[in-house]
Amino acid sequence: MKISLEQVQFEENIISGQISNFKVIHNVMYIITNADSTVVFIINLDTPDKIEKLKVPVLNKEEKITRMWGLNDTNGGVLFKTNLGRYFKYFAADGKTFSLELLKKLSKKSNFHITSVNPCHDGNSVLLGTKEGKLYQYFMVEDKLTKLYQFANSKSIDGILCDKENILVVSNTFICKWSNVDLLKQKFTAPHETEYFDNGPNNRGVTRHNTFATYNMSKFAWVTKTGVLFGDLTDKLSNIKILLNLELPKNNSKDTPCVVSAVGITEFYLYLLVNKSQIVIVNQLTNKIVFQEVLYFENEKIIGLDIDENNGTPTYWTYSNKNVYEIVIKEAYTNLWDILCDSHEYEKALGLNDLPLLIKQMIYKKMGNYYLTKDPLKAAISFANSNSDFTYEALKLVDNINALQAFLLHRLKTANLTKVQRKIHTSWIIWNYLQMNIDDNDHDDKTPETAKPNELRKFLLENKDNIDSKTAYELLNYQNKNSDLLFFANLIKDYIFILNYWIKEENWYKALQTLVLLAEPSYVYQYATILLCKSPECTVTTWMRLSNFIQIDQEKLIPSILCYFSNFYCKEICTFSDTDNQGVVINHGLIYLKWVVTSFISSPSAANNNNGVLSTTANKTMSPLIYNTILYMMILDNKTNDEHEIIEFMSKYPNKYDTFFILGLSLKFKKFETAIYLYTELTMFDEAVNLALNKNMLICAKDVARKSDESKTKKLWLKIARATLLNIDNGNPVASNSSNVSSKSTMVNGAQAEGINSSTTATTTSLGTGTKSVTAVKVTSNGSIATTVSSISAADSSKDVKQIISDLIVDSAGVLTIKDLLPLFDDITTIANIKDEFIKSVNQHAELMKEISQEITDLVRIKKNILQDIEAFQDRYVKIEAGSHCDSCHELLQNKKFYVFPCGHNFHLNCLVKLILKGGDYILKSKLENLERKRKLNSGFNKKIIKDLDELLSTKCPLCSDININNIDESLFYSLPNYNPEDKNKVESDWCL
Repeated sequence: MKISLEQVQFEENIISGQISNFKVIHNVMYIITNADSTVVFIINLDTPDKIEKLKVPVLNKEEKITRMWGLNDTNGGVLFKTNLGRYFKYFAADGKTFSLELLKKLSKKSNFHITSVNPCHDGNSVLLGTKEGKLYQYFMVEDKLTKLYQFANSKSIDGILCDKENILVVSNTFICKWSNVDLLKQKFTAPHETEYFDNGPNNRGVTRHNTFATYNMSKFAWVTKTGVLFGDLTDKLSNIKILLNLELPKNNSKDTPCVVSAVGITEFYLYLLVNKSQIVIVNQLTNKIVFQEVLYFENEKIIGLDIDENNGTPTYWTYSNKNVYEIVIKEAYTNLWDILCDSHEYEKALGLNDLPLLIKQMIYKKMGNYYLTKDPLKAAISFANSNSDFTYEALKLVDNINALQAFLLHRLKTANLTKVQRKIHTSWIIWNYLQMNIDDNDHDDKTPETAKPNELRKFLLENKDNIDSKTAYELLNYQNKNSDLLFFANLIKDYIFILNYWIKEENWYKALQTLVLLAEPSYVYQYATILLCKSPECTVTTWMRLSNFIQIDQEKLIPSILCYFSNFYCKEICTFSDTDNQGVVINHGLIYLKWVVTSFISSPSAANNNNGVLSTTANKTMSPLIYNTILYMMILDNKTNDEHEIIEFMSKYPNKYDTFFILGLSLKFKKFETAIYLYTELTMFDEAVNLALNKNMLICAKDVARKSDESKTKKLWLKIARATLLNIDNGNPVASNSSNVSSKSTMVNGAQAEGINSSTTATTTSLGTGTKSVTAVKVTSNGSIATTVSSISAADSSKDVKQIISDLIVDSAGVLTIKDLLPLFDDITTIANIKDEFIKSVNQHAELMKEISQEITDLVRIKKNILQDIEAFQDRYVKIEAGSHCDSCHELLQNKKFYVFPCGHNFHLNCLVKLILKGGDYILKSKLENLERKRKLNSGFNKKIIKDLDELLSTKCPLCSDININNIDESLFYSLPNYNPEDKNKVESDWCL
């Protein structure tokens, strides 16, 4: 323990006289001096620079304040007493503003001299002891005074202490106590305990109000002749302790007995003022003096001691007639904590103020060893707080799993552990919980937010960041705690584990829910097959939903979709024989891929977007593999034979799929309409028509012929006509028996891709006879049709042939004529069948010849007009007016050789040459320069050069043609007749803006 005495320095000289009363209550200092005993100096120690002066109203100059008591209520009230028996209360009615109030009930009562005050536990009343030996209860708010007891012989009451059930009163020669009483209900009788002491001559000269002190409404100390009595309010009076005067240090200067002038008490120490000159501090537990110091102050006299409880942090004061001193105590725990531990009062030892951490840990360790057999749970908490060797302390508790668990939990919560240590603790705690067989009534599907937590789950919830997940999984799985296992996995958001768990349990709905939470493309691909096969509709819906916020590569899902299609969808189709039941079966893989394609086409700009299905493609174009897969499933789907949906899809997304691959599939699986469409898209019109004619698909053949190139149209229509005319018996198709179509399942090319080498035998009707014939129709590899007629039979055939011929000519839109069809008729065809069409053809030919004749007549007339124009141009001339000038140099035109153009422009020969050379017609310029070089080589002009020069110069006007294009950016001012080139700069400056 380190103790020092510090003088209080006041900013103002408030101590003009001698201090008569001093008190510190709730960290507020009250000082009264004899200079003016009606003024109270109030100093809040939190703001010591502000000093308040409280003036107490008095009746006359003789009245002064003689005593003051702390009421210890929540607002720190003070009770003042004057020498005339008047009492004032200084308190804060509203909790903030203090005011002074006269207590009329107490002040008017005669023969009423309060000597001691103690607040009651209710905070509204106080117990009062009087000089006349009477005990009262005073209710401050109601201003009500109630007498509780009258002591015999009118002994003055020196001190009072009370709590909820006990009241202790000390007088001059005795101490008494009431136990288990109710101040409001019970009528007081004689004290339950009384002890008498001699307060004789040794205490003369000692102020009685300094001889009794209390602390925290539980501790008390009372100065008697023989020594100081101290103890606890709850103790019996026979068990209270006494510190004899003989144990106190004597005054060396005088051989006189020790007299205790003032006393103060705290939880463990007695503070004594001995012989008004010596401070002595005594340990209550051992009655040993831990501090003593003689105070020597010149011209000062020590008056008393005061202790302010200050809400559990006491401050210590002593004052003289001139100054106030604070007793500063540090390390009050020294030599105290070990004494408390020896007496097994560990809680009190831990409650010591400013106790170092190391000493606290030592106390906890001793406490744990003491309670190890008496209270293992308490021992476990103590060991955890001791921060001692973890292994050593845990081994002490290993036989008691509850105590061990408490030890681990508390240590995890309070100790400064490393990350590895925390994982070790949490793993051991989980194992202990499992060994304790905690009941789990929660369902598997509850999440950490909705599940009712038991102790284990509460622990997992609070320490999820400190748990080693792998160890926790092994422990929970070992104990078959599936619900806790899922709870923990959900807690740490280990959706991979949860997904694997639900897949193993074949709970597809939960697995898909977890897949959405996981939102990892790799696991979408990993479990795509099993989820799609087991729960196709929900799986496809989940994929669509996931595509809104993660990138899914649909190409990686195609193997799973094909597996589902081949092994589940097709088998399910085969199990139904009727169409109605087959219609119930839905290809969910096809639905998903169509949704992907539709989404991409609807927003192609999203290919580089981070959100949505469109972001799954690496490029801006969808992979052909997706389109091929869609068409593959549509072609192999036996639910319906209608190929309209396949063709519609291909026409909607042209050039998106592998055409040859789909062509091979359609031929292999007898989707001939699809194959004909693909032949047409590949401009393989011959193969398309041949396939259509071989498969009884005359309408398809005609459609192909209409779409074909102009160079092939007539050839295709002739094929169709030949096949049609050979099958006029009741309008039967070209081939009605069977065909052999061979193709590869992979890509095909050219005529081999068609893969048709078939021969058919058809029953036909010959023209104009009544016999039937069997005609063999064969479409060869080069596209020709070979026929063999065995016999002929006709029945009402003229009508069929006539209509067929008319339909062929109309359907071909004029491509076929009767002339083209004549070679196709056999020898027995009658004229009646072709008469109408023949007449139409002759009429059309006559009209055509008439048009040609008219065109020839028009051309002859145009020729005559041209010849007349040529003759007229030979005699053309231009008149030149007198005074005409050159349009380039603006000089008189007739002075030099000149040229006149039809546009009206006139130029001198030399001016024309200059304009051409300056102009933008580089071809004309080059010819002119070449002609000039020839002239120089020939040393002059000859007739040919003159003729060529004349033709060149008269080609076009240099002002009206493109020759003048280079002069477009020159000012017109420069071409004026009076323009002088030397004035160029002046002219340009004049025209500047």
